[in-house]
This record gives sequence, C-alpha cells and structure tokens, in this order.
Amino acid sequence: MDDFKIKNEAGEDAYSAVGKFFTIGKKLNIYEGTNLNASPVARIEQRLMTLTTRFGIIIRSQHVTDMVRKITVFSNDYRLDGW
Repeated sequence: MDDFKIKNEAGEDAYSAVGKFFTIGKKLNIYEGTNLNASPVARIEQRLMTLTTRFGIIIRSQHVTDMVRKITVFSNDYRLDGW
C-alpha cells in the first residue's frame, strides 16, 4: 500500500494517507495536513473472513461505515454500507 496526499479544492495538501505494512489485512491511517506525528483523524482497515473485499472506516475512534467491493468482472467498484 502506498503513501499519498489528499488535496482540497484549491490543490493544497489537506490530508496525508499512510499505509501500514507487516499487518494482517490492509490498513491506512489518514492524518490532517502533513503532520504525521499527530493522531490519525481516520483509519481504513480491511475486514478479514468476509465473502467480498470489505474495509471498515473509522473516524475519531468510531466505526462509521464499511466500504464493500461490488462483484464485477472488469472494474473495481465499491459501495458504502448504509449511505
């Protein structure tokens, strides 16, 4: 998983996303701005033992929703549960 920046409408770096390696399942921490020493404002974690690819979205230590991969042949489409 790569590290990357999330930009706002003005093209400025608003968030930094940092992937965690050497974990069971994919994990991504999202930090406000470029300060990686602060606590993450959100986390995205792969849920294991599911029939389809599923990621939990956690914002400020509260599980908000799951992002679920739709079963398609030629594309990677995801949906948010409950939205």
